[in-house]
Amino acid sequence: MPRISHSTCQTLLSLLFAATLTVWSMPVKAVAYCAIRDPVAVIQQFYPAYTSFKAIEGRVDPTTREAIATRLPLWHKQEFGFHTLYEIYQNQEIIGYLRASQEKGQFGLNEIVWVLDTQFRITTFEYLRYRGTPLSESKLSKWQSIVSRKSREDLEKMVEQDLAAPFHPDPPSPSRHALLKAALKTIILTQAIWPARMLRAKGVENQDG
Repeated sequence: MPRISHSTCQTLLSLLFAATLTVWSMPVKAVAYCAIRDPVAVIQQFYPAYTSFKAIEGRVDPTTREAIATRLPLWHKQEFGFHTLYEIYQNQEIIGYLRASQEKGQFGLNEIVWVLDTQFRITTFEYLRYRGTPLSESKLSKWQSIVSRKSREDLEKMVEQDLAAPFHPDPPSPSRHALLKAALKTIILTQAIWPARMLRAKGVENQDG
């Protein structure tokens, strides 16, 4: 049996290592940072009368990141890269949007889908993956009601009130505060990444939308 030289062995190992890196990195580049794995099933859950949807990819670049930081100084700075906005239609009319996010949980990252109305207010949310102590239906319903129909301005006020009440007799729970910040971050990110669609929601036409 022929012997393989040391240099040939090193070359083969290098090629194998490079191929492994290539295969490993492909799904990372192919999938947006915050995308829904099965959008059709999730859209059907919240918009059963929908007829079609668009998955619109947007990017958090240094300029966008700087704009976001002025509004939300303590946001997740690792959220560079691509995000996806799902624009939901019934016939030719936009009836709402979906956004996904990953938030730090008790035992890892929680995956959340946010449901937004045509004015980009939070309608509700659902955990696609929850890594924490068991969450009852009543507690989840309570959390959903906290952010329901809230605009960016509403959420900013609620976050400020929580920050201003550390010595309140009934202080806000860390879970509530984290939820409010996550909802606020979702709206601010959406406004920063897709400004043309925000203008259209306000009745301002934009050719780039």
